Amino acid sequence: MKSFKNLGVFFFMVFAVFQSPASANNLRIENVTLEDRDPANDTAVVEFDISWDNSWKDDTNHDAVWVFLKACEDTCTSVGWEHGALKTAGLNPTDTSPGSNPDLLIRVPTDKVGAFLSRASSGTGTFSSNNVRLTLDYSSFGAADSDQIRVKVFGVEMVYIPEGSFYIGDGNGTNESSYAFHETTLNSAIQITNALYSSVRVDGGLFDDFQLIGSGGATGVGIDGDGGLDRDDDSTIDNPGFPVGYSPFYLMKYELSQGEWRDFFNTLTQDMQDNRCDAVLSGNDANTYIMVAEGEGSVDARQTIKPETDPTSGPYTVGCDLDDDNVVDEYNDGASIAMNHIYWPDVAAYADWAGLRPMTETEYEKACRGTQSAVYGEGPWGTTDFTQAEDPILNSGEGSEVATTTGDGLCNYNGAGSDVGAPLRSGFAATSSTTRVSAGAGYYGNMEMAGNLRESAVTLGQEKTRDFAGTHGDGTLNSTATYEGNATNLDWPGIDATTNKGVTGYASLGNRGGTWNDSSLFTTTSNRTYASTSYTLRNSWLGIRVARSEPLSEWKVQTMTASSWSTEDNTDCLADIDWANTSNAQDDDNSYATATFAGPDCSDFLVGTDFNFSLPTDATDIFIVAEVEIKCSQASTNKDQEVTLWYNNAELSGADMTRADYYSTSSNIWRYYTDGNDWQTSATIVQINASSFGVGFSADGADGGGGETTSIDQMKLTIFYKGTGVGGT
Repeated sequence: MKSFKNLGVFFFMVFAVFQSPASANNLRIENVTLEDRDPANDTAVVEFDISWDNSWKDDTNHDAVWVFLKACEDTCTSVGWEHGALKTAGLNPTDTSPGSNPDLLIRVPTDKVGAFLSRASSGTGTFSSNNVRLTLDYSSFGAADSDQIRVKVFGVEMVYIPEGSFYIGDGNGTNESSYAFHETTLNSAIQITNALYSSVRVDGGLFDDFQLIGSGGATGVGIDGDGGLDRDDDSTIDNPGFPVGYSPFYLMKYELSQGEWRDFFNTLTQDMQDNRCDAVLSGNDANTYIMVAEGEGSVDARQTIKPETDPTSGPYTVGCDLDDDNVVDEYNDGASIAMNHIYWPDVAAYADWAGLRPMTETEYEKACRGTQSAVYGEGPWGTTDFTQAEDPILNSGEGSEVATTTGDGLCNYNGAGSDVGAPLRSGFAATSSTTRVSAGAGYYGNMEMAGNLRESAVTLGQEKTRDFAGTHGDGTLNSTATYEGNATNLDWPGIDATTNKGVTGYASLGNRGGTWNDSSLFTTTSNRTYASTSYTLRNSWLGIRVARSEPLSEWKVQTMTASSWSTEDNTDCLADIDWANTSNAQDDDNSYATATFAGPDCSDFLVGTDFNFSLPTDATDIFIVAEVEIKCSQASTNKDQEVTLWYNNAELSGADMTRADYYSTSSNIWRYYTDGNDWQTSATIVQINASSFGVGFSADGADGGGGETTSIDQMKLTIFYKGTGVGGT
């Protein structure tokens, strides 16, 4: 379970080549350049600096930034900004670079639509790296070698939801939230595991179909955590692609902000923009709120999007104008307020454009509740406490906007107090001192999972939505005349029967979590009152939060620590410098294994084994990362001599992972891997799973005068691999 400090201020910013960077809150992507163009391979390197606050990685999960590119040729007015695919998939591909911070991990999915950037080692707080490099495949959008190319780098903060069992429904055998999932006819919560659970049902009387209600001869649906969905409850999985929530996925940390929507909207052609707003963009829309209605001159429910001017030709440029002074994007103009006045086709369009996908309603409950048992009437923060966010709003429209009230289960809903009457800033409830409960946060760190705005989620309560296969957007929206700007994924809810029209429908989707206009009863984690309800018109209480399956979704991860230690000779060293107290390197407890140097020489190997890996026999593309906590008693004296993999008391062939930096006098996590993945070929599955498999570490004291001590507190190995089997942690 997470603690929630400093999760508050956030909105999404874009920085582009040939444009000046603007100020941002949590996430900053700036100093974007396009370099090293390679016409032979149709590639160019996109380099940028990235920084975001409130980042973390711990034993439970981590946050990340989903980074993707939009590009265009020359003036960018004819076809708008198109999606720029990356050149190479994988974990730290050879044509990427973490930049100035070697602790930055880059994961490019097999579709190469974008990349997840995250911490490689445990830590919290602001995380940054300069000169990060991704390689753009400019043939992906049809650019010629002679074209001038412009690039924008976009980023969305996400939260990793790990693999594992969880509960849906909150019934305690007697009571449950309205229309909650339950076991057959009993009001009991259901644990979703990696085994098939049949006859999952809900009470009838609202919008769910007979199959889920279990009437008219139907008996419910079956759910298998890592197997998929049994749509007709006949004990046979018939939709293995349905994202149940057991397998790992990423979910947006916050509801999409109006600043994020602005930046999305400003990359579209005018024909696409026409379908993504309520106005008819005809040259008479300057200083009107185009998401609310044609010619709307007033803010409604804090919806701020408007163009300052009408373009003479080409697409509109919009900004945020909460104070309605016809000057957009001032510091208090509401760019960080959660985006409303949208409906499902808008949600789908954003997800497709960003390379993401809709979340399902079972994933929603997993993100809220995590691994904990269900509690009747609980909010996403895990208790039945509810504190209404009330007026007056402090710092209204600013990046630091908050409600007047504080307390456990802080949530923007319609209660007995002074209602806000509209959405607040995404992340408004978290401060430097809040916990999960007082920040109103989900188990893994997602904010505003209840109240503020309803979350669009693929329901289990309609036949068509049970066909959802979890495909991701490809970054490219529909260009068919009249239907420009629509999402195009054929398995997504609302796809038109004439499929080249894209997602035009709004039925058979659903919403979870409640909104600013709902009572607290509708904001409980398992309340499904609107779970099979969609809206035919844009409205002020629906928001956007979308997901992506774990990057390189076929990849598995095991992380283990060594439990046995020994000192082995390093024949390259003249002196026989053994390691003392070797077992102290087992736990992260500030007790150290040590090597003390009498003069300029190198140490024997400290070898950690007994990692207890359990890779499946069909594991492929094995990638190994070592993390070692190291310090030295004197600065600028000791560094790596060799860091290698071991098996049966001998070094395995493969790359030496030595780094050139000196150890610090304070304890730091050192991370070892190669961009070329050299370690993945140096060990077999049988060797990795053996107790004698491990990593050996030798320190170099050649620059010291004697008396320096290198200390190691813990050694950890993480193995990424592909394969159908599952093992380890």
